[in-house]
Amino acid sequence: MTVYHIALFKCKPDIGPQELSRFAQFAKTMLGQIPGMLAVEFGEALEFTKPFTHGFDVGAVVTLSKPEDIGVFAKHPLHDGLMKLRDEFFEEDMLLLDFKF
Repeated sequence: MTVYHIALFKCKPDIGPQELSRFAQFAKTMLGQIPGMLAVEFGEALEFTKPFTHGFDVGAVVTLSKPEDIGVFAKHPLHDGLMKLRDEFFEEDMLLLDFKF
């Protein structure tokens, strides 16, 4: 059963395309390194739906093999590195959702 781990972020005022690219690239380096992690995507909110985003500028979707992989992903040292970048680039206010299909 595939799980989609979705994270929404609000950019700090001084964050630009270079920082967003750095975050996305770091996330992509985790592929093949964390058991159960199948894919990762990162992108900015579209202008058309920005009025409905409640200020969340960017989002990430991590695809995992099964629900138990969420804990493996969250406890992995590479995830800790990603969280350091998150703290540097994004506001504390974030939204996490996990869906299984």
